[in-house]
Amino acid sequence: MPTDPATARASGAPVDELDEELDEQAVADVVGRSPGAARVREQVLAARRQAREARDLHRDVEAVRGTARSSGGEVTAEADPAGRLTRLTFAPHATAVRPDRLAGLVEQTVRAAARDAGDRALRLVDERSGSDGFFARTMRAELERGRA
Repeated sequence: MPTDPATARASGAPVDELDEELDEQAVADVVGRSPGAARVREQVLAARRQAREARDLHRDVEAVRGTARSSGGEVTAEADPAGRLTRLTFAPHATAVRPDRLAGLVEQTVRAAARDAGDRALRLVDERSGSDGFFARTMRAELERGRA
């Protein structure tokens, strides 16, 4: 296998598989190739895989969006898992709604979109890391705090 990353990537090997092979070689160069070092190599490689999976999960959670629409369709909101509003649209008939009522619809709809995003993100974390995992427990606690 080529040790130069550019040459190796050009070989057409899948990036994750290639990175793992290069990681294994680099770790072996550092900890050695003795039978006792095999356990250390496996632990280091497992930790690197977990870090890569955590990074990918974080990226995917950040991309999650939740949406909600007011019951009359006047307001549609989109939010990210942190509850930040990412999009807000009004239907043409929203202009017929009293401003104080429209403000209330906006608030309710944005909260519902944030809940939807949080729920979607939590499902993603549950699927990828298990519902009893650290990430899921942490996210669940954050969502509960935000909804209190």
